[in-house]
Amino acid sequence: MRSLTQSELKALVRLLDEEEPFAALIEERLLEAGEAALPYLHEALHSPNPLVRTRAEHLVARLRFQQLEEELTRFASLDDREMDLETGVFLVARYGYPDLDATWYSQELDRIAGAISRELHDGMYMEDIIDCINERLFSIEGFQADHQRYYDPENSYINRVIDRRVGIPITLSVIYLLIARRLNLPISGVAFPGHFLVRYDGPYETLWIDPFNDGAILSREDCEELLRAMGYPVVDEYLAPCTTRQIVARMFNNLAQALLRQGQEARAHEVKKLVMILLA
Repeated sequence: MRSLTQSELKALVRLLDEEEPFAALIEERLLEAGEAALPYLHEALHSPNPLVRTRAEHLVARLRFQQLEEELTRFASLDDREMDLETGVFLVARYGYPDLDATWYSQELDRIAGAISRELHDGMYMEDIIDCINERLFSIEGFQADHQRYYDPENSYINRVIDRRVGIPITLSVIYLLIARRLNLPISGVAFPGHFLVRYDGPYETLWIDPFNDGAILSREDCEELLRAMGYPVVDEYLAPCTTRQIVARMFNNLAQALLRQGQEARAHEVKKLVMILLA
């Protein structure tokens, strides 16, 4: 099918107030036009006609979701080792903030990592490095656990976690991971059941860190005790590094659950579709 011209796209948008079934045909053609239709639909969002505004808003949301599906499909096609965590978590954020430009947020993470880097020096013990990261993230920058609104969908969007300085275990852990990667530290995510941790594999020992609890340092024995207290078996899988794919899928799943708790069943279903794309 040939691409629609600008004048044709404008004409179709002007007809958004037509009655059914003609309105459905117009919407179908605009969806087929894809991103090319967005500028004209954005103009229609300011129409004095409420029906045009409503239909334009619906179409913009459909097209943005369609774009996200396409980008996530390309991301999901990568080998696990090729996946970039920062790219993945900003794809999650794009569900809630379709027009998000991640540049400022990446620069903010650069700034924080740079400040930590100036405090590090050769020969530091693991615990001292962790203390430097914790001091910057939790004391100076003010990142903290969101106990009051734990199930707020905003806690699943990494841009909002950076904006508000609050999050849930996985998003605070992602902040920790993105900082650690800028510092070239051997720190990875751990899909602990019912929680999320990060793991620091040093030359002589491994430590686990809980960013949801101000970066508390845990030994293997501490983690095993926590597993037993939560009713889970002590298995290596629960303490092992997880992949970027697993982290991003878990973030989408958390978002879906948060939306369900708010009664947003349709949006939760959309997010579940994104999980299926990622894990296909």
